Parts: sequence; C-alpha cells; structure tokens
Amino acid sequence: SPELATPDSPESGEGDGCCAEDQEDAQGGDQDAMATTLILRNLPSDFDQQSCQAWVDKAYKGHYDFLLWFPAKKTSRLNNCSYAFVNFSTAKHARQFRDDFHLHRFSQDGADGAAKHQWPLSVAVAKVQGFAGNYIRYHHLLAETGSTTLCKPFFCTGAIEGLSKEDVAAAKKHAASLLHGETTTLVVRNLPPSIESQELARTWLDSAGCEGKYNFFLYIPPKKRKADGGAARGGVGHGLAYAFVNFKTPESAKACIDSLDGTHAGVTGESVDAADGSGAVPALSVVVARIQGWQECWDHFRGIKDSGRLEPWVDSARARRSSPCKPGLQ
Repeated sequence: SPELATPDSPESGEGDGCCAEDQEDAQGGDQDAMATTLILRNLPSDFDQQSCQAWVDKAYKGHYDFLLWFPAKKTSRLNNCSYAFVNFSTAKHARQFRDDFHLHRFSQDGADGAAKHQWPLSVAVAKVQGFAGNYIRYHHLLAETGSTTLCKPFFCTGAIEGLSKEDVAAAKKHAASLLHGETTTLVVRNLPPSIESQELARTWLDSAGCEGKYNFFLYIPPKKRKADGGAARGGVGHGLAYAFVNFKTPESAKACIDSLDGTHAGVTGESVDAADGSGAVPALSVVVARIQGWQECWDHFRGIKDSGRLEPWVDSARARRSSPCKPGLQ
C-alpha cells in the first residue's frame, strides 16, 4: 500500500519542517495559551518511539496521554533529525515543557558519546490539538500489524476510555478509509522547480494524465530559507513546492501514485543543488494525505483561503453540491 503522508522533518516548511497537510505550527495568538499538543522537531537521529518516550518521561512522566515519533523524512537533504508529537494532559504542562526544552541542545547531554547534534530542539504548538483529535488522526497506525512502519503511537488507556462514541466512530472511519484503499486525497511532493504557480502546477498534472480526474487542488509554494541557513551550508536558498490533490475516485488516486511516485516527470534539464553538492533534482513523492475527501480538504484549508495567503482550486460542479458557504473558485 502507498506510504501514508507524515509531517515533514525537522527544520521548517515542506520537506524539512512540518507540512501544511498535517500538523504545521498553529498560527500563534490566544490559542497558544490553551494548546496541549506540541510538535518536537530536531530530535536526535538515533531516537525511536521508545527512546523518545523515555526522554520525555524523565521530567513529564504521567503528564501526557499521547506521543508519536517519526523518523526523518527520506526527502530531507539538510539534516537527518527525527521529530514527534506530544499531547499533554493540561495546557499548563504543555507551556512548561515548551519553556523547559525549546532550543534545548541534545549535544549537551553527552550520554552516548555521539557526534555533536547539529540542531537545537524546536518545540511549537501543533495544528491538530487534543487527545481526541490525535486519536482520530493516528489511531490507524495501531491497526497496521503487518506494516514495517516504525511509527506506533502511545495512547494512554485512561484517555481512550474517556473518548466519546462519536470520537471512536470517527477514528474507525478514518482508519478504514486509509487502510482499505478508499483514499482519494494525495500529497504530491518535490514538484519540479519550474512550477512556480498553481496554474502551472495544474497544467503539469493535467499533462501527466490527470486532467478531469480531480476536484480539489492546492499548490503550496516552496518556503524560502534564511540566508544563513541551507544556502550558506552549500544548499539551495529555497525548498521545493508541493500540492494537495483530491481525486474523484480512489482508482484515479491510485493511478496517480503508480504513474508519478518516484519519477522525474516534468523535469526538463533543471537542477536544484542538494546540500551535498550532487545537484540532483529529487524524485516526485506521491503519498496518501491524512485528510481525505473534498469536504475535509475544503474544511482544512479554508482558513488559508480566508487569510488571502493561498487560493485552493475546486471543481465548480462539486462546489455547488457542497455547503451553502461558497468557496472562491479559480
């Protein structure tokens, strides 16, 4: 089965931070004070689920009810740090953890005698908040008994018992859609560097055989890196763009994965200098998104549209069949 899209690792922005698809940082404001779920970026590369949990337990054992560790993304070219999501029992504990460990340097621990850890820990407020929200989002990972994935979340038994029937049903529905091939929403990562707009991205996807097969499309431009960041270390001054696409049928989504994932479709003599100087353009990565279906895409990204930052394209016929709140069509 196709890889499930995970938050990108470890610095910031798509490909090295946290993808907009999943749990990008919440946008500050008063909600930060009430947040209980944090994203921990730039964890040591030798961490796994157990060692990450053991590290958090040193000072916060019994004060969190959810923890999920992810390895560094294979497409990340600037570092190999892992990352994790933690939901604390109270907002007070989440704020205290952030105060205690944001910009913490693991190299100071020196327990394993490993080489100096390059990146300081980044602790930020995650977009998906609360135990119920994370249980619905990640419950399916527990069911993947035959999977080789290393991502096996910790859910506190007591917190599970406190879930409402609606939350449990939502988690089962989400798991079923992901695990039984009913997926229609994909993330297309590592778009060719020449694709610099939503219009160009849709034209490219249409030419790849997907014309008329999708009803939602959102292009996310590459995030600029700081001048003293990747570019100064020999990498490029920008990342790579990506897009969210919801197909009309699971069959069309699967065909997109089969035809584009791991290829260099659309790359015509371009080059993006990698941090290691190889100059290679990374292959496309087409993965299943955690949000699924037209309505979830619209609900998830309407805040982006309302802020005027980005404008999703939606099929006009599909939009008319939706809620009375009309999306802005392109």
